[in-house]
Amino acid sequence: MLLISSIPNLVVADGFDIGFSRFAIIGAPLSLILMAVSIYMVAERLKYIPLKKNLDIDPWSAVEDRDVFYRSVVIFAVVMILFVLNDIIHIGMGLIATSGAVAMLILSGEDPESTFRSIDWGTIFFLISFFVIVGGLERSGSLMIFAESLSRLFQIEPALAYVFNLLICGLASAFVDNVPITITLIPVTKYIAADLKLDTEILAWSLIFGANLGGTSLL
Repeated sequence: MLLISSIPNLVVADGFDIGFSRFAIIGAPLSLILMAVSIYMVAERLKYIPLKKNLDIDPWSAVEDRDVFYRSVVIFAVVMILFVLNDIIHIGMGLIATSGAVAMLILSGEDPESTFRSIDWGTIFFLISFFVIVGGLERSGSLMIFAESLSRLFQIEPALAYVFNLLICGLASAFVDNVPITITLIPVTKYIAADLKLDTEILAWSLIFGANLGGTSLL
């Protein structure tokens, strides 16, 4: 439902200039429907799984330091409020997120070196390298040729581009990681929208829904 819930959401929202609040408003209905379906499916499955009753579990056992926990909650709340207000104050989500991370690091008392070691650097360098690859494909004209072919295909019925965008992104994301699929399709989608005079935001949402649903279909 939120712009910050996955990498495809972030890159598509950034590429098509979709704000945090608007993303949540449009994403909420489908997210709530999927949540209800998920709860129902889990509840049905639990009927056939023997569960122990009256388990003595203390939720606070997962919290090492309550003071740090309360500070983290406050920082998280402030960051979320600034995300919602970003469409008005125009600070920039990157700056808000980085400031929140720095504040969390300072107030937590954790060793910065150990924190940096735990960062998923593989994902970061993967994204950097893939943006370079897609940029190279754009410069070479390969993506343009692909986009032009799709555009000619949809000349008869341009509205089919919305459905095709959703299906191709969803099906591809089911077999390949949805991040590279989304990054690759963004420039293609922009070209098709400009060439066929289609609604760019609807095409963007077809990418978002396709990437999220397709990306979880094999779990």
